[in-house]
Amino acid sequence: MKRFLLALIISYISTGCSRELDCGSNEAKELIKEIALEQHLYLDYIFTNSDQFRNTEIFKSIMEGANIISLGLTPNQNFIDEFPIFKIATHSLPIFNDFVDSYKNSASAKLEDIIMTKKENDTGSLSCKGKLSVDVDGWGGAEAIKDYKIEKTSEGELYATLYI
Repeated sequence: MKRFLLALIISYISTGCSRELDCGSNEAKELIKEIALEQHLYLDYIFTNSDQFRNTEIFKSIMEGANIISLGLTPNQNFIDEFPIFKIATHSLPIFNDFVDSYKNSASAKLEDIIMTKKENDTGSLSCKGKLSVDVDGWGGAEAIKDYKIEKTSEGELYATLYI
């Protein structure tokens, strides 16, 4: 009887230890990728840098009408970040609706090169950093180093925060 009880305690402790937070765990990575896709991360960047958009007449007329050299911009820069009015104009285009449909249906995310940057001893939460990329079939993709935090809720579930 004593041997069986001892084995049960060791098994429980091992299981508890394996449930430690880990920045690169599959569960943590899946949560961060889910957040990125639900928040449409990189949506405007991928759209404005896609060949489909850059080959439209509206893009060509914007490029002809804007003296990008005097503005200090390069043709590969994300114009939506530089000119908010450009965002309003592009979001009203039918091609943008096609892109959003593709994003919703075929976007995939990947989280790689993960490191833990900080561990909070009092809460056990982890601050992490990794290369987060999003690809949309037929449109292209984008990637950047992103910070995120993972922690356990009082119910023991994993909770993640992605800093955009």
